[in-house]
Amino acid sequence: MTLLPRIFTDIKPDNVFNVLMIILCFYIFHFYYKHFTHINPLPGPISIPLIGIFRVNIDFNDQINKLNKIYGHNGIFEFYIAGRRQIVITKAEYAKKFWLHLQKIARFTGRGFQKGLTFNINFNNWKFNRQIYIQSIEKISNSNETIKLLIELFEELSNYWIDINQNNYNSGIIDLTAWTKRFLNDLMFSLSTGKRSFAINYYYRKLKNEKITKNIMDSEHYIECLTYFLLIFELHLFQKFLRRLPLIRYHVDKFIDICNFLFERLLEVVRERREEIEKISNSNNFDMKQLKDNLLTSFIIANTPYESHPQKSVDSSLVKALNNDEISSILFDILSGSTDSVTSAFSFVLYDIAHHPDVKKKLVDEINSVFRDDLSRQITLDDLEKLKYCEAIILETLRIRSPTTNIARYNKEPDEVVGYKWPSNTSFVLHVRGINNNPLYWEDPDKFMPERFFKPQKTDKLYGFLSTSFGAGLRNCPGRKIAIIEIKLLLALIYRRFDIELVDMKAPLEIFPTVMAICKKLEARIIPNNQFKF
Repeated sequence: MTLLPRIFTDIKPDNVFNVLMIILCFYIFHFYYKHFTHINPLPGPISIPLIGIFRVNIDFNDQINKLNKIYGHNGIFEFYIAGRRQIVITKAEYAKKFWLHLQKIARFTGRGFQKGLTFNINFNNWKFNRQIYIQSIEKISNSNETIKLLIELFEELSNYWIDINQNNYNSGIIDLTAWTKRFLNDLMFSLSTGKRSFAINYYYRKLKNEKITKNIMDSEHYIECLTYFLLIFELHLFQKFLRRLPLIRYHVDKFIDICNFLFERLLEVVRERREEIEKISNSNNFDMKQLKDNLLTSFIIANTPYESHPQKSVDSSLVKALNNDEISSILFDILSGSTDSVTSAFSFVLYDIAHHPDVKKKLVDEINSVFRDDLSRQITLDDLEKLKYCEAIILETLRIRSPTTNIARYNKEPDEVVGYKWPSNTSFVLHVRGINNNPLYWEDPDKFMPERFFKPQKTDKLYGFLSTSFGAGLRNCPGRKIAIIEIKLLLALIYRRFDIELVDMKAPLEIFPTVMAICKKLEARIIPNNQFKF
């Protein structure tokens, strides 16, 4: 036991460099030995030890897509990232196995967040939390009150746009991505907690150099932290010893600080709301209608005498009320999953519409046919159901360019996947873009053609297109319905009143180089249509 410490203590300072070089050479030899002798060798690039194919400031998703075109002809290839082997699946016929049998996700140790949905590795606890969440989100998704709130926020947003246009701030140019991100954060924060967020108000005041109060500043800081969380989350993919390196440690420490801030902020909101509910329920003239109808209230009263729709039992040991940490973690999943991802999807939709005038004309015609040029008439859920072409545009954009381009899973036990037998804890990646742009399943896959969703596709027989954009199986995206509603409603509201003119039609989309396809910005001018005047 004392031999190894003695060896290191006997090393002279002059020989430290030589020892480090020997260790490095041994590691490189060991890495490539494992690389060329591992089970089930697959086509893929030669990787760099420790780093793999990872490169700084390079679009990770675009990089995998290029590898898919080179190595993914058989529907499976491999690459290394941060020293870990990744098995990439690129065919729809293999997706069903991926969704139904590969349920394990990577462990995430961020404070409290593993108690919610996204990072919860306790299957029974996750299943119970998800059941509560789905029941609550379904109620909100099917409520015209949600539509009303979104329209009210859009009125505020459009008034800001009108003022910017009339006063020619920044030459009338606005960043649609920045505005949409803050709009969606305000919307989801209100739907989730019943409290007001002031992100779009902050952005407007900032553009006009007006005074900004602390509560308004807090809304912006929360959004910045959410975005930074997603941008540097890929550091979690690195092995622990790599995260301790000086150049990486700074970002890791900042990441931990952000996790703590986000969790504490939500925990404070949960505590306040729980105290409000206890105070209301203990009053002499208590009425269930006094409890505000939002997600946070639903989570707090779940499995309590105040719950109007009792949960179905998943496990008798889990029939309990959610504690504050669990609720905070679920709220974080909602806000982080419904801000940047939906913002990027909406930005991609606007970009595609602007580049396809024929598609835009059909969209505007459909909107006019539903609302009959009556700008004062309120939009309802029934109206949104009639916007079939609008939804087809959204689906076509997500097919070509989904914010979630790669989805990772692990096998809990040894399993056979794509005809190969794999040991437990093998890392698999479903390459969404590779399936959604594959000519095996799509006619003219590179062509933007929303009409394709009005006829059956080959993928309908292969577990469906939506299984890749929103997930499938037990861990599919529970917020799919409300995300589609948000985008459809925003498109209807905008194109009823305005036209979108991109500043540079030749410029490609700017994407952050991270594990998700997050849009950096989309600069445009807002032009009023003939029926709507500033």
